[in-house]
Amino acid sequence: MNQFRDKKPYDRNNLQRAYAATLFGLSVYRAVRVYQVPESTLWDRTRQNVSIDCLHGANTLFTQDEERKLVDHIVYMADIGYGYSLMDIQYMAWDYAMSLHKPVKAKEHLSQGWMYNFLSRWDELKVVKPQCLSLSRAKSATKENTDKYFQELNSILT
Repeated sequence: MNQFRDKKPYDRNNLQRAYAATLFGLSVYRAVRVYQVPESTLWDRTRQNVSIDCLHGANTLFTQDEERKLVDHIVYMADIGYGYSLMDIQYMAWDYAMSLHKPVKAKEHLSQGWMYNFLSRWDELKVVKPQCLSLSRAKSATKENTDKYFQELNSILT
């Protein structure tokens, strides 16, 4: 006997409709039958244990908009040359959750499980190995070349 139940797929729009119907007086039991959504999922939304706009289930700490802000920050920092490590993101996300007064069980940072689920939800985030400075770039970064660059920059700005 399998001790784990398979999750049945359901239409997320039906979940929204079922939730709206409960706000207008339809019972949760009736809404589950009419809209064919999981009962526990609808109960979580109606009891406000999980946000209705949460697309990834009860284990998701942030709403989609909150995660989008976190992703935008990570992408922006990477674009300007400061990439975060996985551990940096776990600490940053924990700080972010605490600032939003989210119920966090962890004491310092979010788990690796949270991290990998987060990465799987956002395709624009990629884990890449940091690369060393190439030999040619390292050789060209001499004091003379740096001074020449800033002299040229100064002449352009003036």
